[in-house]
Amino acid sequence: MRPYGFSLSAGQEATRSIDGAFVRCDSATGEVYLTLETSDGRSLGTVAMRAGKRVRSGVPFSKVRVENQGAASVDVTLEIGALEVDSSEMAGTVTVSVPDTVDSANDVTVGAGSAVQVAAARAGRRYVMVTNLPSNSETLRVGGSGAAANNGTPAVPGQTVTHDSSGAVYAYNPGAAAQDVAVVEVY
Repeated sequence: MRPYGFSLSAGQEATRSIDGAFVRCDSATGEVYLTLETSDGRSLGTVAMRAGKRVRSGVPFSKVRVENQGAASVDVTLEIGALEVDSSEMAGTVTVSVPDTVDSANDVTVGAGSAVQVAAARAGRRYVMVTNLPSNSETLRVGGSGAAANNGTPAVPGQTVTHDSSGAVYAYNPGAAAQDVAVVEVY
């Protein structure tokens, strides 16, 4: 997107060779009429433009005509380009909070065919990450107290599951051998 300025007296028009597919009127002291044309001279239509108005053409254009049909002079700035770029700004205060504590506990062993609590409930916890260690051979299930063969988020060996919860987190091992998980809590 690039800005193009036009200063037009009453009844005046200006034509410029500008390639694009999108036009945004950034500022205008009055209404103007915009006509877009393709490289073969075909008009894509005429539209009234005021500050803030946007026009997206389904067909690329190569010529822009701006016309002031009013009785007073008009200054207008058009952003023209191949892509629409949102240049709006946000105003206000943004608060970013970072965790106070990261707690890396010892690995937890999940016995064969059983569910084990891998992180106790903790008020104020933001999230807990449970990693099925890469050396494991089983896909474990991670979730709440109901973690079981068909309940909880599956975690293949080497995968980490994150729970945004202050509640207790469990891991279920469907296999015949114990498996270890790594647990990290952020609060």
